[in-house]
Amino acid sequence: MLTLAALVFITAARSITACSCNRKWKHVLTTSKDGQATFGSKANLTTAVLSGSSVRILLTSDNFLTSVQNVKTIGANVCGQALMQISKASYDSFQDKAYWWFLNVCTTGQVHINRYYVGSNVSNGINKDTHEIKWFIRDFIEKAMMQNNDTAISGSITDVMDDVEVGSDIRVLADGYAATMNSVQIGANKDLVVGQAVWHVSQKTVRPNSEFQGNDYWWFTSWATDGTFAASRWQIGDHTSRGE
Repeated sequence: MLTLAALVFITAARSITACSCNRKWKHVLTTSKDGQATFGSKANLTTAVLSGSSVRILLTSDNFLTSVQNVKTIGANVCGQALMQISKASYDSFQDKAYWWFLNVCTTGQVHINRYYVGSNVSNGINKDTHEIKWFIRDFIEKAMMQNNDTAISGSITDVMDDVEVGSDIRVLADGYAATMNSVQIGANKDLVVGQAVWHVSQKTVRPNSEFQGNDYWWFTSWATDGTFAASRWQIGDHTSRGE
């Protein structure tokens, strides 16, 4: 288990009527195949990501819209993993031998595509492509807690616990990386909040892009309001640990 130097927990507003899930998605950026901003600016997207906004992307050539499960900033660019796709035989049917269809999408225009057969660690290919991409955000309204070296410098654990208890979404931001907590629990002593983010596949930075590594693993992470961080890595499609 590690202790992070800086960590931000970001939540939706405590008012259920103002929860981020009811806020509209905003088109903030379009990037061309060669990574030029043809609408909006990369700086606006970066600011939104570092403020905890959720992200969706539209591959315009395919009219394909999907959500991004985690994002990271790489210099002036933003990259995100969109992992929630299964291969299709047609628009409305799955393939008989289905595979995960993972995307690593960057504002450079690059889309890195990785495929793994469901329930198997056998790859069905990995390749790069370029796309015009529309980027959408949905704002998170409130920054509940920011801490540095285990010391809260704004907000408090109580703020985070209050938001958890009314069902708010929780996101975490550390060192330019942001993800939504898929599960959150308040400690028995009411002095700690811990969340798990489980939708992340191993990747590497190949500037200015982020790409899947190959021979990939799931990267499960646990984040706590005391600044501690834990990770567990498991081979995709196999019960084989790849370390912590």
